[in-house]
Amino acid sequence: EFGSLAASRPHRPKLTDLAGISQGLVSLYIAEVSPKQVRGAFLSFHQIGIVIGILLGQVLSLEFVLGGVNTWPFLCGFSVMPCLLSCCLLPLCPESPRYLLSVRKDEAAAKAALLRLTRSKHAAKELLNEIREEEKVVSSRPDLYESFQYRDLFTRPELRRSLMMSALLNVSQQWSGINAIFAYSHSVFYNAGVDPETIQYAIIGTGVINVVVTFISLALIEKVGRRKLLLIPNWILVGSLLVLTACINQQSNFAWLNYLTICIMLAY
Repeated sequence: EFGSLAASRPHRPKLTDLAGISQGLVSLYIAEVSPKQVRGAFLSFHQIGIVIGILLGQVLSLEFVLGGVNTWPFLCGFSVMPCLLSCCLLPLCPESPRYLLSVRKDEAAAKAALLRLTRSKHAAKELLNEIREEEKVVSSRPDLYESFQYRDLFTRPELRRSLMMSALLNVSQQWSGINAIFAYSHSVFYNAGVDPETIQYAIIGTGVINVVVTFISLALIEKVGRRKLLLIPNWILVGSLLVLTACINQQSNFAWLNYLTICIMLAY
């Protein structure tokens, strides 16, 4: 039972504040080192790493692995492994070429970083030209970029709209309900009549679906487009949550709703 609870309600110490900073910087670094034509796919691999990490945590929190009453402290300590791995690998990564060229104004260092990333002089030259083109766009609007202050995000219409869109996308992601589904999945499965001994495996099933669909989205992102992949799943999320809420409220009156509750949660 403890293993199932651990799988559905992972321990979150205060150090997650640092993890949040790292996640934000990872996305920024990937965006700055990847070519423009495959930038979306590269950023998707970041999400793949996150969902695989969630699935790995669910597997490790099985009662017979590290989710037992006496072994759960080792599960918390296991998180140090990827941190140590990052400490060993990150020094091998070059600085962001865009940062070196745009902020430090060091073209030689930017070129050297691109050579380390691409291992090809031709590819490095193409990426360097791409960054230069972006710099030309910035230099063409000195009134917007050179004198930029953070209050401009709220006072300039061309920046305010982008800020609102970015903020709403992030808020919708955080308020999508995924954390509630993972946190209360044990209770949902239990109330739906799933055998307590098998609930932990059902929770792992949600993690597997999460990983599989993330790979599917990676294949679709360049074909379908970002906007459709935002709109269509969001409408499905709205419908799933409405039906799931109704099922949970009425499942004590109608036994068949137990099966629908499980299906809707997995679809969600």
